[in-house]
Amino acid sequence: MEDIFELSKDGKTLIKVYDENITNIAIPNGVTTIGQFAFRGCSALQSIDIPNSVIKIEWDAFKGCSALQSIDIPNSVTSIGSGAFQNCI
Repeated sequence: MEDIFELSKDGKTLIKVYDENITNIAIPNGVTTIGQFAFRGCSALQSIDIPNSVIKIEWDAFKGCSALQSIDIPNSVTSIGSGAFQNCI
C-alpha cells in the first residue's frame, strides 16, 4: 500500500495519495487525520472507506474529487475543514 499513499512517520496522518487514477480506497485503521489536499487530483475516486480511528478531515482534503459517489463519514470525525469536499459532485 505504500506505493498508493504516504502516511506521516507516526502513521496517524494520511498525507498524500499518489495514484491519481484510483477509483476506491480504504484508509488504514489507526489513521486519525486525513491531511490537507491528501486526495488532490484524484478525479477518478468513486468511493472511500474511512475507519473509526479518523477524527479529523483537514481543509481541501477531497477537493476536486468530482467522481466521488460514496463516502461514509464515521461518528468519530469531529472536525471537517473548510472546502474539504469542494467541487465534489
